[in-house]
Amino acid sequence: MRLCSRFLTLLCALLPALVSAAETRDITLAAGEVFRLSETEQWRFEVQKEASGRFADVRISPKQGNSFILALYFIADTPDLARLDTPEKIARSVSEGAEKYLANSVEKDITLQAISARGSYGYRTVLTDADPRSAPGGYRYITRGMVRLSPDSALGFSLLSQEINTAAYNRLLNYVYSFIRLAPNSAQSAPAVPLATTAPVARPSASFSSSSSPKPAPAPTAKAPVSRQPRPGRAGQDLRDCLNLPTAAEVARCTHSR
Repeated sequence: MRLCSRFLTLLCALLPALVSAAETRDITLAAGEVFRLSETEQWRFEVQKEASGRFADVRISPKQGNSFILALYFIADTPDLARLDTPEKIARSVSEGAEKYLANSVEKDITLQAISARGSYGYRTVLTDADPRSAPGGYRYITRGMVRLSPDSALGFSLLSQEINTAAYNRLLNYVYSFIRLAPNSAQSAPAVPLATTAPVARPSASFSSSSSPKPAPAPTAKAPVSRQPRPGRAGQDLRDCLNLPTAAEVARCTHSR
């Protein structure tokens, strides 16, 4: 009995340390804004690339299985930059970022869905891979979007999933929206008719990449441009490089090889 009592005492003493052992990481953007990432029982995160005060690329994945891959792009967008500070600019960014993947998707037009979570604004679009069996993980859907976080920042996201409109899928979207800090009275409502509800059919050379998730919009990011595109599995390659590969199979293989 005394031994059990001592064990329980020791366990209680260690419990705070065990609880705090879950990994956390602070992302710092312009104007000293800090966004905290925390590991959960189900998900892990990995900061793929970061420039303090400018941007951070983060990969979220399940600890078991491969039901999804979520990529987050934290982007500093202060008033002097003003690249993503209106619903129209975000709509254009999401549309242009998804346009190149239409060739290998079931959809032949881009349909934008307005985001009005937590008093903020943004847009997302969902594309369906025409041949998900060609990619490891069998991701059939890619959800690409962007939302305004605060007067000084925005967040782009890409979500690879095998299903959409499920409780698990909506939980991931709500996690993305949980980073919003825009005061409700300062948010601009998304226009009833988006800037580009549908986008033109992509050029024949374009290809859909079910894992081209991240980088929701190429135009308005404060990130340094990628000068070259490495092959899957290349040493020193990060998630953004993987997600820029031309086909779903290549991207998925590259992502899983990490």
